[in-house]
Amino acid sequence: MAVVEGRVGHTQGGKTADHGLKLEDGLKETLGDLRLIGCVGRVKLGQGGYPADDMGNSYLSYNYKTAPDEKYLYLKGIRKVKKVTGADRKLSFFGSDFTNGDVSKPDFYEWKYYYLGREKVEFKGTQFECHVVRCTPKTLKLRRELGYSKRVIFIEKKTLITLKMDYYNEAGIRSKQLRLISFTTTNNVRGQKVYYETGIEMKNLKTGSRTDLIMSDTRFEGAANIRTDIFTTEYLTRKWW
Repeated sequence: MAVVEGRVGHTQGGKTADHGLKLEDGLKETLGDLRLIGCVGRVKLGQGGYPADDMGNSYLSYNYKTAPDEKYLYLKGIRKVKKVTGADRKLSFFGSDFTNGDVSKPDFYEWKYYYLGREKVEFKGTQFECHVVRCTPKTLKLRRELGYSKRVIFIEKKTLITLKMDYYNEAGIRSKQLRLISFTTTNNVRGQKVYYETGIEMKNLKTGSRTDLIMSDTRFEGAANIRTDIFTTEYLTRKWW
């Protein structure tokens, strides 16, 4: 379990605006300020914080091992919970440079993987050697749903954390790029060091707009103190905000 509190700045045309949403662990979320409320196992929940226009917008996701994942968005403006379907995966997530598919837990079995070799990637002024992996959707249907013909991932050799990811649209043109801004480390229950992203940037290479996601106040396991009865679609519609 984890609680993550983060701020997302959306930059477009050289100007940066802060918006607001509260969210939950593990995802790369939206436009604004996000509070990642918590994550229990494979279930995630989050709700909007500020500004007033975003307050109350919420999401809930279930990640399954042997069944398709489920994701729900609560849109305050229409007071309705909407299930994210395959056709919605390539749509913008609350107006950011991330899509609904980008912020969902990746399904390993939807992609084919090709190892391309090694390449150095710059991070905070230092060059790091990375494994380069190309991922392509397994079917034409998935390609259309995701809006990508391929992704090329640059994985730092020692930590196995992603430093960069290039996204290619359905026409095969490089359209977006994700870059790591910052990360933190903690030990898992086996005492092994685990690396977590605390800052990422998604840039639209066509328009020049950019969405930065910065997470802070990250808490894990018992320190998170998360209630397990909040992970329902009914909870999304509560008017307590």
